[in-house]
Amino acid sequence: MKQERNALSFLHRLVKSSVFWLALVVGILAVGRVYYWFSVGPTTLNQDEAALLMNARFLVEAGVDEWGRSWPVTFASFGDVKLPGYIYAVAGLGAVFGFGEWVVRFPSVLAGCLLLLAVYWATREWTQSRMAALVSTLLLVISPWTWHYGTIGFEANMALLLFVSGLVCFLQQKPTYQWDILGTLFFLLAAMTYNTPWILLPVVGLALVVARWGEWVSLVRSGILILSVFVGVGALTLPAASQKGAITIFQDPTLLSLYPAFRQSFSGIWQTVLGNQYVYFFVLAAERWLASWSWDFLVLSGGSNPWHSIPGVGHLHPFIPGMAVVGIIWKLGWTLKKRLQKPEIQRLPLAGMVLLFLSPLPAIVTVDAPHATRSLFFFVMLTVWAGYGLAMLYDGMCQRYTKQAWWLYFRLVVAAFVVWGFAWWWLPAQVRWERMLSPKWNAGLTAALQSETVSEAESVFVWDPNGNRYPYAVLASDMSVEEFLRTVQRSSADTVGLVRVEKVGKFTFVFQESDIAEKSGIYLEPNGNTKWDTIETESQ
Repeated sequence: MKQERNALSFLHRLVKSSVFWLALVVGILAVGRVYYWFSVGPTTLNQDEAALLMNARFLVEAGVDEWGRSWPVTFASFGDVKLPGYIYAVAGLGAVFGFGEWVVRFPSVLAGCLLLLAVYWATREWTQSRMAALVSTLLLVISPWTWHYGTIGFEANMALLLFVSGLVCFLQQKPTYQWDILGTLFFLLAAMTYNTPWILLPVVGLALVVARWGEWVSLVRSGILILSVFVGVGALTLPAASQKGAITIFQDPTLLSLYPAFRQSFSGIWQTVLGNQYVYFFVLAAERWLASWSWDFLVLSGGSNPWHSIPGVGHLHPFIPGMAVVGIIWKLGWTLKKRLQKPEIQRLPLAGMVLLFLSPLPAIVTVDAPHATRSLFFFVMLTVWAGYGLAMLYDGMCQRYTKQAWWLYFRLVVAAFVVWGFAWWWLPAQVRWERMLSPKWNAGLTAALQSETVSEAESVFVWDPNGNRYPYAVLASDMSVEEFLRTVQRSSADTVGLVRVEKVGKFTFVFQESDIAEKSGIYLEPNGNTKWDTIETESQ
């Protein structure tokens, strides 16, 4: 009998333990992600994943990238400059397990699972609420964006984990220099993996001013550390920063051409005061900031880029935006009520509000904003505040002011809404991917390149108007880095600095139909979204 009581007592403590529930949620998510990876989502690599995998293999084989540069700090493929963090992570995995296609996605899958722990840690630290932390983690699990970015090889997803981990190290209830040093390391790795964390470092500095106001030694120490990361990474990755600058509102030719009309809309002194470029770019940024908060972007459509979301759905569970508003209002009201009692307790939530409202900064300076990949931290902050809002709503409205029977009804309604919000995108996801898979994913190309006809051909021509399909040919043929560097032929840079690969090995990449008219060999051209035709051609 005593043993039975001990066992029941242990089970009771286990069920009440947040560690148990967190481990259970992470485990379920890990299993679900593997299932989604192989059975629901796109099984083909997109062009960025193919380029990441190719360069990682070249690093392990010869210590060079596709341009022959030894252990570079930045990488370039088809005009797109990438930071080194994710590629070196893939290279390390590939050196141990080989360079199967799964290797390029595994760091993102692992980061997506570990992100739950980081968000739980952040919410628990900032809100001092165990329930808010668990609810935020649950809402993160069932949001479409975490499945999309957590099963595809996105550098942004790994950088997000590192950035949130660094942020929690700095925004502790009781900051110490040990936490600051650990946070600096996380920030450094995040900024060397994707450019969004680097852009957000000034926002972190502002949040730290709010969180540590009056603690001047601590504030100066953390400021110096963050500034050193910002300046150091900026200097190391200047080529990547310069290339990404071309897609911002400050350098876009179309937006710049509209500025004179904006200036002429004012007259007299107002043309000087309101018709200048500072106001113009502020208006453009404000429009994109508001678009980032739109219901259509967050919940319904997810934007126009086919790589950034599951077809037909947005990024967040429908519960999150409304509950985030509840959490913000609740915290503001509580802060005003308790403003004279222990003001230091209020600093972290206020810093969290700074982070929430300024987190869209990397997206709003982008031409095609709202931009999902640059908004991942924004999604995290919305989820944190949604978890807090739901936890406080349950605690304040049900446990204190309603009869016990209503607790059950409240939980049942919330549970039903959570399940519906998950099923709303999960059930049709596979059908949507099959029906709406964009040709930009190059689905079916690898299978066509590995066909017996192509393998035996002496010359292969691949339809490639965008100049991004050569990594597929290199990977499918298992071409060595020595052969690649010996045979690659590139075009000269175009007006925006993009360089195409015209030929490598036996593969020639066709940019216009007339180029194939007088060639003999095998010609591959897309037929629909997932099929490729293999055509034998002869010179005429």
